[in-house]
Amino acid sequence: MMMFTAKDRDGHDVVVTRGNVKRLKDRREQYTCSCCGERVILKAGEINMPHFAHLSSSRCSFASEGETQRHLSGKKYFLEWLVCRIAGRI
Repeated sequence: MMMFTAKDRDGHDVVVTRGNVKRLKDRREQYTCSCCGERVILKAGEINMPHFAHLSSSRCSFASEGETQRHLSGKKYFLEWLVCRIAGRI
């Protein structure tokens, strides 16, 4: 499962999108899973959508659920749409 949100060292929620991934990478921040609190890493390659990932030794149940690429894409687009809608109201 791809994870698009995590927490930064101050406990603030962070959402990774194609638009902000470079800024997040440049911050060299350590991120944690919003569900279990374990450390996660920011992955931003050329093929998959940018996302956070648990280390391979993770026991978090959130990290072990499988979803199709189509389902993940739908979640990603919905999240980006929602962030844009909320940003206009703040």
